[in-house]
Amino acid sequence: MLVVIDVFTTHYTSDIVDSAIDSLQSEPTQGFIYITLIYIVFTVFLIPGSVLTVGAGFAFTQASGGPAYGVLLGTLSVLTGASIGSILAFLLARYMFKSAVESWIANTASAKPGEVSPARRYASLLSSSMESSGFKVMFLLRLSPLVPFNVLNYVAGATRISLWDYIKALTGIVPGTVLFVYIGSTAGSLSSAGEGGETLKLVFLVVGGLLGFVGVGIVGKKAKDELAKEERERNEREAGGGMARSEP
Repeated sequence: MLVVIDVFTTHYTSDIVDSAIDSLQSEPTQGFIYITLIYIVFTVFLIPGSVLTVGAGFAFTQASGGPAYGVLLGTLSVLTGASIGSILAFLLARYMFKSAVESWIANTASAKPGEVSPARRYASLLSSSMESSGFKVMFLLRLSPLVPFNVLNYVAGATRISLWDYIKALTGIVPGTVLFVYIGSTAGSLSSAGEGGETLKLVFLVVGGLLGFVGVGIVGKKAKDELAKEERERNEREAGGGMARSEP
C-alpha cells in the first residue's frame, strides 16, 4: 500500500512540477503562489513533500534561468508553504483532533513487544520538556532528517508546547529544505553544464550536493545526540522526583 501511495504521489507531484514550470515561465508570481499553496495542502494532508521540494528547485531554476535564483525562490516558496501548512496542522491537532491524535499515539505499537514507538517517545519528550526546553527539543526534532515532518506537526499539537515555541522551531527545517531545493536546481543545471562542456560548473554542482548531504547528516547526528541527552536528563529528573516523594 505504501509503495502504491508513494508511486501515485511521485507521479502526481511530477505533473504539479510540470504545471508549475509553465506557470512560472508565463506568470512568475502566480507560479510562486501555486507551489506554496500545493505545499500547504501536502503538509496538512500528510503527503510527503520531498519530491515537491526537489521539483520546486528544478521549476524555479528552469523559469529563472539560473540555480542561484532557483534555490532562493524555491526555498522561499517551500518554506512559506511548509510553515503555513505545519501551523494549520498543529492548530487542527490541538483544537479539533487532539483526542484522535492522542489515541493514535497511545495505540501506535512498535514492531517488538515492550518497545516504545518513536511517535509516542517524541510526544512524551515534548510534553514533559515544555517548561524547561520546549523550543530546544522541537528545534532538534526539526533538524533530524529521521523524524517525519508532517507527522510531527500533529504530534506536537497534542502536546503542551506553546504555539510561539512551535513556530520558532520551524527554523530547524531550513537546512534540509535548502539541500533538497538545491538538488532540484542542479537537475537542469547539470544537463546544461554537460552540454556546454562547463566541467568546472559540473564539478561545483556535484561537490556542493555531496557537501550538503554531509552537512545535513552531521546536523542530524548532533540533533539525535542532543535529544538522547535531553531524554536522559528528563528520566533522571523524574526518577529524582519519585525518590523524593517516596521519602518519609
